[in-house]
Amino acid sequence: MDKNDLLIEIDNYLFIVEIKSGNFTPDLAYENIKSHIETLNNLVSKAGKQISEFENELLGKDSMNIYCSNKKGSDLKIVLNKNKYIDIFKMAITFESFNEIAARAEKIGLIKLNQNIIVCSIDDLEVYADYFKNQPVNFINYISNRTIATQNNLINLNDELDHLGLYITYNCYSKTVENISKEYKDVELVIFEDCRSFIDNYYNGKYYGNKVKKPTLNYSKYISKIIDYLNKNNIRNGMIVGNSIISFSGKVQERLEANIKKMLNFFRINHHGKYLALGLNNYLLIVSCFINYHNDYSDLLLECYANLKLSDYESAYVTLINFDNNENISNIEIKHITKRDYQYLCDSRVEEHANFIRIKRQK
Repeated sequence: MDKNDLLIEIDNYLFIVEIKSGNFTPDLAYENIKSHIETLNNLVSKAGKQISEFENELLGKDSMNIYCSNKKGSDLKIVLNKNKYIDIFKMAITFESFNEIAARAEKIGLIKLNQNIIVCSIDDLEVYADYFKNQPVNFINYISNRTIATQNNLINLNDELDHLGLYITYNCYSKTVENISKEYKDVELVIFEDCRSFIDNYYNGKYYGNKVKKPTLNYSKYISKIIDYLNKNNIRNGMIVGNSIISFSGKVQERLEANIKKMLNFFRINHHGKYLALGLNNYLLIVSCFINYHNDYSDLLLECYANLKLSDYESAYVTLINFDNNENISNIEIKHITKRDYQYLCDSRVEEHANFIRIKRQK
């Protein structure tokens, strides 16, 4: 039986969290390095080992039963299905603050820790809780980028909030670091100076009661409205769609923004929707926009199935965004369609639409 401290489901994302506490060695590191290494491994390596064992057990099965405790006869709490999760995030939370080590724990050879595990003190976690309050989409996006940074040997930061500072500045900051390294030969490390000062200034201002504007990533008009709506409303697959949109490069976001404007203008004239299909790593994201639309989306979904048929992807998230006359979002529906669906396999109209799209693309 594998033990775990905390599991959190947010839409189709799973957080595996281990929490460790213990008295950090009072000796100075240069006086008793053995004691320091032992303490770090007790706090970090053991948590990482438990997380990895739990994840491997889950991924090795189709489903996994979770009980309230390890006692015999304990009530079944939930059944986890590995196929449900689009991503699994792993975090080791410590009650001891050793920030300069925790921020790059996976890069330190003395600590046995798998990559993809974020080590974070409870103090820094409280900062995240405040900064991302009521913004689950943005938090998922940050954790996605923070996890990628654990795999990037070019990134070796001294403070957890340096990661947040780079995220606010560059969004996909690990990719930015890779692009910088390509400009030079034999780069082993990319160092940023003062990458969290604006975060320190913000929280210093809050502490002293001063009005300081919160530093944030800025998105364009329609993308901001979509993310705000998904943050405020519990919509099935909303986290996946929101995370996908703000993970796009700046150029792709500009393309999406321009197409949303075109779709709204098209709807005003023709009273039916157009759509944009964008490919990601494992699925298609299809976006369509309407104004005060109250009919069903069956015809549009047929076209979406046809696009899926022509693609190499197994599934798509069809995001149907309804605006009011003032271009404020009144509703978002997200439909997850797959090549295993009955309609995809059995509706002859899907093949007809696919042929039509195929011929249109060839012209």
